[in-house]
Amino acid sequence: DFDNKRSYFKSQVKKLREAAGRSLGALKLNVRRSRVFEDSFEQLRLRRTEEMRGRLHVTFYGEEGIDAGGLSREWYSLIAREIFNANYALFIASADGVTFQPNPLSNVNREHLEYFKVVGRIIGKALTDGQLLDAHFTRSFYKHILGVEVTYHVSFKQLFLFDVC
Repeated sequence: DFDNKRSYFKSQVKKLREAAGRSLGALKLNVRRSRVFEDSFEQLRLRRTEEMRGRLHVTFYGEEGIDAGGLSREWYSLIAREIFNANYALFIASADGVTFQPNPLSNVNREHLEYFKVVGRIIGKALTDGQLLDAHFTRSFYKHILGVEVTYHVSFKQLFLFDVC
């Protein structure tokens, strides 16, 4: 069941983090609030997978403060908003207006594949850090990420978008 899967996932993440913590230390990000996505992109794009497993320490340029968890949580919140910023053309809202899917026109941004790679790293980092992201994707996109076949089940009622009494 779900609780067993979650416990197993957490135990595997803990092993990876312990190994990374001994050998790599912290994953440090220094970002400007006004350019949080761009700064994060530049600093995360060339990191090795093992480096991503280190403990995250975020500092914001021009601000004093030690990251005891609060700055990292704030960074996750800010970055989640920027991931869906229409100016990057990475994601578009689906028909329901609540979930997002990859933008088929994302190639207007020459580095769109690198951006998607970094977004994946950010989402993976959030999962392993136990952080919630305000990021909701379409079911078909989740299936694609997991390598599960995408199927479409449309009821007669959904087909006509109204109830017949």
